[in-house]
Amino acid sequence: MAFGLAAWAIVSLSRRARHLPSTGVRTWAPVIVVVPVLGPVSWLAAGRRARVSRS
Repeated sequence: MAFGLAAWAIVSLSRRARHLPSTGVRTWAPVIVVVPVLGPVSWLAAGRRARVSRS
């Protein structure tokens, strides 16, 4: 279950990567992978709603 959740979060992150600042992607990716359940849940709950930079 944790692997599936992490995979889902990584796919979600990769889809939004071009709209996020590079530091945001570099921060979220390790958190999703290293913190087994809390990392992916945090991304899906908060990171996806994070403000998108308009550059």
